[in-house]
Amino acid sequence: MKKLGVFVLLWGILTGCAAAPTFETLGPVNHVQADAVQEEEILICLPDDAQQFGDSYFCGDYYFEIKTVSAGDLDATIRAMCGFSQQELTVMTAGTEKYNRYEWVWSATGDEGEVICRAAVIDDGSHYHCLTTVAPAEKGGALRESWNLLFSSFQIG
Repeated sequence: MKKLGVFVLLWGILTGCAAAPTFETLGPVNHVQADAVQEEEILICLPDDAQQFGDSYFCGDYYFEIKTVSAGDLDATIRAMCGFSQQELTVMTAGTEKYNRYEWVWSATGDEGEVICRAAVIDDGSHYHCLTTVAPAEKGGALRESWNLLFSSFQIG
C-alpha cells in the first residue's frame, strides 16, 4: 500500500498543470561542432525564493541543482544523479529536432529521512544538461505545482 501511495504521489508530480513560465538565463554554454562555436543557454523559471549557492538553489522546503556535463554514457549520468541505473527506473523520453529529454522520479531514505526526487536530462548531442530536485517526502504533494513549473521551463536555447 505504501508503494502505491508513493507511485500516486510521483505520478501527480509528473502530471500537474504548468503555469506560464518566466525564463531566467543561467549563462552561455559553448559547444564546438565542426569548427564552429554554437552558444546555447540553459533557460529556466527560477522560483522567487531561490537562493543560489554554486550549482545548487535552495527554495523553502526543497533544493535543486543544475549542471552541464559532457555527453557520453547516459546510464552513468543517471546513476551519478540518483544512484540508480536507467533500467531500475521508469525514464520518460521525449525528443525534438534539437535534443532528447529524459525525466524520472524516485524516493530514497538517507540521513535526512525519506526524500522525494525528480530529475531531467537534456541531451543536445554533445552535452547533458541536468536538473535534479530533492525534498522531504511529506512535502512532495505540496510541491507538485512548483516542480511542474520548474521542469516545464527547463530547456536549452
